[in-house]
Amino acid sequence: MLANNKIIIQGKFLEIEPHEIHFLKLEQFEIGSKIIATTTVENESFKFELPSNTQPGVYRLKYSTTNPNKYFDIIINGMETLIEVTYKCNQPNTLPNFNLQSENYIYYSFLEHQIKYLETLSISQYFLQNYPNSKETIYKQVLKNYYRQCEKINKIEKEYLKKKE
Repeated sequence: MLANNKIIIQGKFLEIEPHEIHFLKLEQFEIGSKIIATTTVENESFKFELPSNTQPGVYRLKYSTTNPNKYFDIIINGMETLIEVTYKCNQPNTLPNFNLQSENYIYYSFLEHQIKYLETLSISQYFLQNYPNSKETIYKQVLKNYYRQCEKINKIEKEYLKKKE
C-alpha cells in the first residue's frame, strides 16, 4: 500500500550543543539501507517532506555523520500526513516523543513501559540467581514479585497488540 498524501516529518532536537547536529538522513530498511530523504537542522528544528509514493514501513532517522549509533526509528503507516517528534539526543537511553495521533506514539509508549518493567525484572533476576537460600521469605517475595512483573509485561504487550488492530 502506498501513502495517499505527502507525509511531513518535523521535529526538534532538545538540549543539544549549538551546531552539534547539522545534517539528517532518513533511511528505509531493506537489504542494506536506502536513503530516501535528507535535510538540515536549523535552530534545533528539522523537516522532511516525503513524496506521495512513500512506502509504509519503518524508517531510521540518523542524526550523526560520525556515530552510526545516533538514530531513532520512525514508523510510516501511509495514513499519517504529519508526524511530529521531539528528541533529547544527549541523554542516554532516551526515547523520542511523538505527537499523540501517531502510530509512533503508541509504539514508543509501549517501549517505555516495557523498558521500565524489564529493568525491574533484570534486578530481580540477578537477586534470585545470587541469593544463597531459596527457602527464605525474602527470596520467595522477590520471586513472587518477579512473576507479577512478567504478567505486567505480558499485559502491556497484549494492550499494544490490541491498539494495533
